[in-house]
Amino acid sequence: MVFPAVILRAETNKPAALILPPADWDVGKHRLVKLVATNQPGSYPLPLAWSGMEKVTARTGRYATKDAKMEQTNQWLEFDKFTVGRGSATPKLRDERFISKGEQGYGQATYRVSLPSDAELTRIRDVSSVINFWGWNPFSDGTNFPGQAPGIRLFTLGPYDSIETLQVTFMRRGREEMIDGILVKRSRLYPQPGNP
Repeated sequence: MVFPAVILRAETNKPAALILPPADWDVGKHRLVKLVATNQPGSYPLPLAWSGMEKVTARTGRYATKDAKMEQTNQWLEFDKFTVGRGSATPKLRDERFISKGEQGYGQATYRVSLPSDAELTRIRDVSSVINFWGWNPFSDGTNFPGQAPGIRLFTLGPYDSIETLQVTFMRRGREEMIDGILVKRSRLYPQPGNP
């Protein structure tokens, strides 16, 4: 009679302990660190494809309305190519390193050593702050919806060979200088064994 009671006590719904990365994980051991450090222009296939789900993590203003939320869906991201360009696309980024998918460069994400937090991004209130963040005026293009800047996607190296991405889109009120909405999406991608 004692034996079954011991077995029942051992069976539990208690979740397994989380294994978190050490606070001082060594980015130098990331399998992509040599590519990120190279200055040799060219396109390099990644040793594996990195993939994962991109989700909305913050929204303000117009992006937080009920109708806008219905249009904001999760997106599967996958990257298999690393490119070092001959010059930076934007002066602020100062880095022409980016990852993409396939020959067409789908879903491009530009490298940064670190990414700003959602709190830092949602404090942006005017176009000059967007220009300071982006490195140029994304509203001056004219090819996007009125008042909406094209989204920018960035990436950084994460623990356990992961890649962390950030996509942020800003919207302003017509031609005013005030920002009327911010949409932030993030993902953590992992190398997928068996994928080229």
